[in-house]
Amino acid sequence: MTSSARHIPGEQFKIRDRKELFAAINEMVTKAGDGWLTSVPGAAEMALETLPMSVLPSELAALGYCLEPLADGQRMLPMPILERVKLEGSSVPITVTHAGVVVVRRFSFPID
Repeated sequence: MTSSARHIPGEQFKIRDRKELFAAINEMVTKAGDGWLTSVPGAAEMALETLPMSVLPSELAALGYCLEPLADGQRMLPMPILERVKLEGSSVPITVTHAGVVVVRRFSFPID
């Protein structure tokens, strides 16, 4: 039986280091509360989603990561969204509740 997988000397150490780095960045993102890492731990390329007003992209850039903006996406949050809107023909805003679907900014960046 043959395998298409090849052993690359030292690659397991790179993957372990990337997993540790992923864990550290994920902790930072989770503590911020307005972003999500969506990449697989150990991958060489990280995928990040943030709420529009998040400062996480600039914080990661300040740490030396080169973030590449991707097309915006959507994310379902685990809570409803309260929004103040004005109905057509009315000058009085009302508060409406809707499903927790929000627009997110998406980025990717290498960690190697």
